[in-house]
Amino acid sequence: NNDGDDVVPVENYNEEAIPALTGVVVVAASDNEKVTFSKAAPVSSTGNNGSLQMTLTKAGTRGNVFQDKAIVSFNEGAQLSKYIFNENHAKLYLMEKGEGFAISHADKHGEAPLYFTTRENGDFTLTVNPENVKMNYLHLIDNISGADIDLLTTPTYTFSARNDDYASRFKLVFIANENDNQNEDFAFISNGEIIIKGEGTVQVIDMLGRTIVTRRDGVHTVSTSEITTGVYVLRLINGQNVKTQKIVIR
Repeated sequence: NNDGDDVVPVENYNEEAIPALTGVVVVAASDNEKVTFSKAAPVSSTGNNGSLQMTLTKAGTRGNVFQDKAIVSFNEGAQLSKYIFNENHAKLYLMEKGEGFAISHADKHGEAPLYFTTRENGDFTLTVNPENVKMNYLHLIDNISGADIDLLTTPTYTFSARNDDYASRFKLVFIANENDNQNEDFAFISNGEIIIKGEGTVQVIDMLGRTIVTRRDGVHTVSTSEITTGVYVLRLINGQNVKTQKIVIR
């Protein structure tokens, strides 16, 4: 802001330009590092693999506008430490090796501990939006209330918080589609066996993002007796080609 003691956040980073006479924080990771500004953001050789954008708002504050944001990125090298200029604001961040991040890189399936702190008691709303990535599974776990929210059907979660709550309140559990072939079924169940059509390494992943079974190249069946009943995601990996498919074990 004009006084330099608070941050006026931008709601949509992809569409809103930085206004004239607005300060920007730049972090130098080493001595003699150079910073270059350009109109277009650089694109990595692997392309844009998307991200999970998490926005936090507080009820009744500033017309319920944006308060803080954290991002799980599926792009290599995407990482930014968490900075907070007004300690009275609620803070949403990702913890990795004891350090808080505003942007943290993650694999396409797994878990991400999501930390939250506030100095003011009240009701908050967390909104999660997968940008440029299709998700097979996306859940938010509230470690205090025990709530398990399917963010693909309900992308917002409102919760009450106190300033003495423990910070490691949330956990994101996700499985993302790997490519455009995710809708092509490559497996089916017959006589207690999961039959795999296609070459490559097969992985069976549960809804918590854990790899339960792995079969290397050349093995094309998985016995359902190895797996408890439930919903799973199959991955078929053949070099750079990765397919995913949901399957139900009854």
